[in-house]
Amino acid sequence: MFKELFLAILGAAQVAPSCVCDTVPGEEYLYLSPTHILHLPSFERITCDQNYFGEPKDASAGIVKYGGADRILICGGSNDEGCHVLFEGGWQQINLAFHRSGAASSPHGPDSWMVSGGSGDEQLATTEIYNSADATWTAGPELPHPSSSHCQVFANNQVFISGGRWRYGDGSVTLNSVLVLEDDHWTKLVDMPTRRYDHACVAWRGMILNIGGLDDNRDILSTVDMFNPAVSMNTWVAGPELPIQLYSAQAITVGEDLYVFGGERSTVFPFFNTDVYTLSSDGKWTALRDVSVSDYRSIYPALKVTSEMLHCTL
Repeated sequence: MFKELFLAILGAAQVAPSCVCDTVPGEEYLYLSPTHILHLPSFERITCDQNYFGEPKDASAGIVKYGGADRILICGGSNDEGCHVLFEGGWQQINLAFHRSGAASSPHGPDSWMVSGGSGDEQLATTEIYNSADATWTAGPELPHPSSSHCQVFANNQVFISGGRWRYGDGSVTLNSVLVLEDDHWTKLVDMPTRRYDHACVAWRGMILNIGGLDDNRDILSTVDMFNPAVSMNTWVAGPELPIQLYSAQAITVGEDLYVFGGERSTVFPFFNTDVYTLSSDGKWTALRDVSVSDYRSIYPALKVTSEMLHCTL
């Protein structure tokens, strides 16, 4: 009797702790944070234990080549320093010198990733580039001036930066400037019609869209400015206006479909947007039925990832 009980206890102690990651091979997922992962295109939440070091906030995120595979990279934020890459065995910390939050990031080319601006001990104009070929970091070309809460997108094989907030001395200004990276330096394009920061931006069907955000008076915007860099980098048109005022939202594309989600609807009290909007064929934003997503930009931008990038870690 005692022998059987002892063996049962010993056997239970030797059982490895469970780790759950309920992904489907080959499927796409929306990565909002290590604890908030959604299946696409249903936006249903899944479980994937990742044991990240706390909850990131205002961190930069990207998909990079590291160790011979595409991997999730999370850098900085107001709760952390350095960068972490997700491996099959857990998170590996790299670039311990990375120290910025409220930055923007995007691919920089087929084998590199760029992060720009944001705030460390002070507001920053510097950029950093991760090079997948040799897993090294280099300093990129500086912005014309410090900026945070701006938006960055890779389109037409180029990096574009729009808007943001520039703090100087005792003052600050909301930007409507647009920059494109050409021959390793920033070229200023014609200003977009609206000053905005904390906005979303996305490349969709050849266009670059700047969506929502805050203006110079901290009023929340519903407007959309857009242009087609392959046709003219200096011609702006008004896009379909959102049905709500929204800032700190995210925007992604899935196939030919465009989605805007997350963000906040008030600067006075917590009022999170839970609707997911898609742009219909008639040029109007429509909220998806029976879908609810709340996201406060743990990482920015949100990442579209495959099941192969999502590793369960203890």
